[in-house]
Amino acid sequence: MPAVNYRLAGDVAILEIANPPVNALSLAVREGLMEGLERAVADPAVVAVVISGAEGTFPAGADINEIASGLALKAPMILDVQARMEAVRKPLIAALEGNALGGGFELALTCHWRVATPATRVGLPEVKLGLIPGAGGTQRFTRLAGPEAALDAITSGAQIPAARAHALGLIDAVATDAVTAAAELGRQAVLEGGRCASRAISMSTSAG
Repeated sequence: MPAVNYRLAGDVAILEIANPPVNALSLAVREGLMEGLERAVADPAVVAVVISGAEGTFPAGADINEIASGLALKAPMILDVQARMEAVRKPLIAALEGNALGGGFELALTCHWRVATPATRVGLPEVKLGLIPGAGGTQRFTRLAGPEAALDAITSGAQIPAARAHALGLIDAVATDAVTAAAELGRQAVLEGGRCASRAISMSTSAG
């Protein structure tokens, strides 16, 4: 089975990460995301792209086994995937279900927008492993929610409920069906015109 399933919901491409049990960002997932993004960008019928997780959970971080084996440093790395995401000029939306943590949340923060379910929790728990976020989470979190909220989240590693994340600006919408709502948000962005490009530039300059 592919680590990233590609399907169409009308004119929106859905890239569903399927790497049980927590959809960790393994090499196969990273390769699948790169392939899926290229396919969606090349298809003129696709107006927007949604990244989601299978079985009701967005990626809950990197694949710990690959950190030990060194595969986490094999291209494409998460930073390579994020660079490709930032170059996408079609609306790119993360549909968050379950827990979006660590590298998974950093992946979501790279999208233009994020939609979560009411039960979703997000966060950067790397400090609990003696690490700091390494894929732009510190910059993107701060850009969206401000330095005080970012410092608290990064130093505590606490999980943030969807309602709080929405209030902080980390999440753009909360919906029972995050994937459907994310697809609609992408279509709406196309209708509004230009909003996607300006948002992408803003997010790109925030990650140093």
